[in-house]
Amino acid sequence: FETAAKEQMARLAQRMGVRGKVRELVIAQLRSGDTRMSSVAERLAMSVATLRRRLDEEGTSHTEILDEVRHE
Repeated sequence: FETAAKEQMARLAQRMGVRGKVRELVIAQLRSGDTRMSSVAERLAMSVATLRRRLDEEGTSHTEILDEVRHE
């Protein structure tokens, strides 16, 4: 069951796209207070410009995701 669960999680992560990954990182980093876009981009191994572009392609932004997480 553990192997099947890991495979399912991997497939789910691929479907989440950049938005989902950013959301997970923002949630994890919210406690430390470091939710800057540059920190998120670094953890995703991409530049801030690339992160901004990919989020824009998905119809969202770092600020929108951060606001959603804070609201929840």
